[in-house]
Amino acid sequence: MTKTLRLTAKDLKNAAKLENFRVLSDYSLEKRCGTKLLHTFAGKIRGGCSANIGGTESIFVVAGSTLYRISPALISDTSAENAVTSLGTIEGTFDASHGEYVELYMFAGSLFILGGGELSKYDGTSVSKVAGYVPLIRRRGSNTRPGALYERRNLLTKQVRVTLNTVNTSSVFWLGKGIESVDKVLIDGVTITDWTWSPTTYNTSLTFDRTFANNDEEPLEVWYTLKDDCRSRVTSCRHSAVYGGDTDSRVFLYGGNERSVIFPSEPSGAFEGQVISGEYFPEGADITVADGNPAVSGAVRQFDRLAIFTEDGAFYTYPHDDGLVNEIPRFSFPILPLNSDVGATKAGGAVLLENEPYALDPTGLYRFKSTSVRDERLAVRVDAPDHVGLTSDFIANCILFTDKLRGELWCCHGGKIVIYNARLDCWYRFTGIDVDGVFSAGADCFFKGTKLYAFDDNLRTDCGTAYSALCESMPLDFGDPFERKTLCEVGISVSREGGAKTGLSVTSDTGGKVSFDFTVPEETAANGETPKTLSPRIFTAHARLGRFRHVKVSVTSPAVDEPLTVREVMLSCQEG
Repeated sequence: MTKTLRLTAKDLKNAAKLENFRVLSDYSLEKRCGTKLLHTFAGKIRGGCSANIGGTESIFVVAGSTLYRISPALISDTSAENAVTSLGTIEGTFDASHGEYVELYMFAGSLFILGGGELSKYDGTSVSKVAGYVPLIRRRGSNTRPGALYERRNLLTKQVRVTLNTVNTSSVFWLGKGIESVDKVLIDGVTITDWTWSPTTYNTSLTFDRTFANNDEEPLEVWYTLKDDCRSRVTSCRHSAVYGGDTDSRVFLYGGNERSVIFPSEPSGAFEGQVISGEYFPEGADITVADGNPAVSGAVRQFDRLAIFTEDGAFYTYPHDDGLVNEIPRFSFPILPLNSDVGATKAGGAVLLENEPYALDPTGLYRFKSTSVRDERLAVRVDAPDHVGLTSDFIANCILFTDKLRGELWCCHGGKIVIYNARLDCWYRFTGIDVDGVFSAGADCFFKGTKLYAFDDNLRTDCGTAYSALCESMPLDFGDPFERKTLCEVGISVSREGGAKTGLSVTSDTGGKVSFDFTVPEETAANGETPKTLSPRIFTAHARLGRFRHVKVSVTSPAVDEPLTVREVMLSCQEG
């Protein structure tokens, strides 16, 4: 009796080995694309991203202490002239204690650069250290009272503002204690200079060389600087999560000196008219996770909630409307438990893929099906086959990246990229690609040391070095693990890329092996057809491999500069 087995990548998705092949949406196996060098910088690359500023899409890279803008044209033409522009120097100290890398994120129309113990931004014109919004902390003060509390102090700056009214003829006002300097005074928006200030043990006086008419409309605005500096609480953070809920938008910073604390931004300018701001982190708005012990290792937005991960567990928060506080709408962020057993490693953190949070726990990859209900079963382990090498050491050191176009989660470490395809629920691995960081900019870009690279769908070499691809199946028993069989024919279906080479071998449990090499002939496609739209090329060969119970199939693409897409493998055997 003759039995025929037809195998696609769907049948091989739990293969014994799947290396340098990518599984496509139709379950074909495609040899991964190659890479090319885009640019070599003078300093170590610390981070990169793609962002639209002022209506222009550009690539931004921090190398050394300089922010560069790169034209996307460089990806398609590496010889493009004037493609790399230096924009300015960012603040920060890059070493083991402050971190060697930066995180770039777009918020409120500006590109922010977080890292090295500082926060900088590029607004489309210049690069600068984020000075921070100067909040109006009190209103309607007078010579007899300090005024009503209004906005909270900004942790990014020591500078604050107060407004005063002039309800009597006194020329002396009291500002409070802990003041380092009085910086400027305005009356009806115009700066005046006929004043002096003097600190005492418990207060600070502001004396004018004039008297004022009665006015309860807050004509005076005073800017002064406090003594205590809280800036490093925020700028020591190394990671960000941009959050857009159903009530507002803000950015959360974490991973700083206060390991269990997340700092949310708030809209600024309550008196003038609130606007979204990435430069206002109010004192007292910070969020402490759990008991204040575990380090926050990841934060991922999902719908109107924020999933928060430590190395030991998972939590979530959402904006709770506290109503008006000091005449200003205020939201708090309560921390609620999500899972007490599954967390995220410090190196990898957590990512959002296909609208669901994924986290690398020391025990493996987990998908969180919901972030609004506490149920330990909602953290679903995504088992990885042994061949991809998702070991505990790999997990502890790898970084994560999501290819949203393909629905892939990349785990990168040690020259290997372990990939989970969430849409197809399968794993594969790329080798020979060592990265410090990965980001998407039309094409997937990555950097190592001072060099910036990009993946290119038209290449099958890594900067000129060819690589091989391999798919090796698990044991195949043709539906009967006990019956002895004899292999009589093999076949393989591939796309018509002229010159593409593939190897097909079958190894039996008795030690026998047959191997075949096939080369796709050169053909001229007509009517705008491409190799992938043409009917596949089918190769068959007679084979003789006898008296086995099961076999393993290997498909290879040798180290040549040619693409290869494998559609199907066929094995035919006789039983008995």
